[in-house]
Amino acid sequence: MLGSSRGRLCARDRRGHALRAVVVALLVSVSASPARADGPDAREQAAARFQRALEAAQRGRLSEAAREFEAAYALSPSPIVLYNLGQTQSALGRPVEAAQSLRRYLETETAPLEPDRAQEVKDLIAMNERLIGTLALQVTPPPQELEVDAALVAPNAATIPLAAGRHVVVARRSGYSSGSVTVDVTPGAQVSAALTLEPLASAAPPPTSSATPFPVLPVPAPAPEPLERSPAALAVSWASMGVGAVALGVGAGFGISAINLNKQSKIDGHCDDRGCDTVGAPLRAAAVTNGNVATALLITGAALVGAGLTVYLVTAPTAPKRKRDARLTLAGRPGSSMDLNLTLGF
Repeated sequence: MLGSSRGRLCARDRRGHALRAVVVALLVSVSASPARADGPDAREQAAARFQRALEAAQRGRLSEAAREFEAAYALSPSPIVLYNLGQTQSALGRPVEAAQSLRRYLETETAPLEPDRAQEVKDLIAMNERLIGTLALQVTPPPQELEVDAALVAPNAATIPLAAGRHVVVARRSGYSSGSVTVDVTPGAQVSAALTLEPLASAAPPPTSSATPFPVLPVPAPAPEPLERSPAALAVSWASMGVGAVALGVGAGFGISAINLNKQSKIDGHCDDRGCDTVGAPLRAAAVTNGNVATALLITGAALVGAGLTVYLVTAPTAPKRKRDARLTLAGRPGSSMDLNLTLGF
């Protein structure tokens, strides 16, 4: 499985040793690396993250391996982890990050490097740099935040190194709408782009008038007079619902009577599936009659109640509600009075 990862590692140019050999050698190097100021607990955590990175790389999960290598380096910044991280980033097609990791490895490694290892790293850096172009971006006004492919970059950089291909750049600044541009980067070349951020529209201040020294309060619209329903419509709706309720009650009584008569006709075998004798026949006939009457009364009662409700709900109020007026007299200066009319109706 690691052989396929090694194939990807060398797809575009020299990739160095096979990934399996690299990560196994790195495990030994990290275990033997001198103690740092990060402490034993951090080193143990870094070793665990490094081991998970090795296992992920051996299974071909290179993105996961890169994340674990980065976490291990953050816990215990050993240069040899940078070497492994740079190899993985190269295999993932992330030349900018790979070149940065490998250059940092050469700068921070204190142990003497074998000539073959040093030349391998330099060749891998050169290979990745051949896959990088630059973007010269001009943003007006200068942005406070800059993203390339949803990843934050330095907003004040004169040029931005990018892997060859298409990228989406988004610039943001407080008080301005965000702007974006899509650029196509060519290896070894520089592409230019410009963005102008538009200020957000601010709310206009309320107009002032020197002729009015005090604010003018809005006059509320008069509330509509309450209406009441027509007395005739109310009488029809209540009468219909009342008669319907009585019919429902009487129909329920006939239904109960029909059930009881039917039960009596079956006592002592007076009626069965084949028919009824002289005692059960009258009881069965009375049960059938009461059942028919109950059905008719229930249907009629339900119809009357529904009609009454319909009349009540559909008939619109037509007459204004009567109001009761009162007149209050407020005492003012001696020998004078002021009348205040109040409406006391609902």
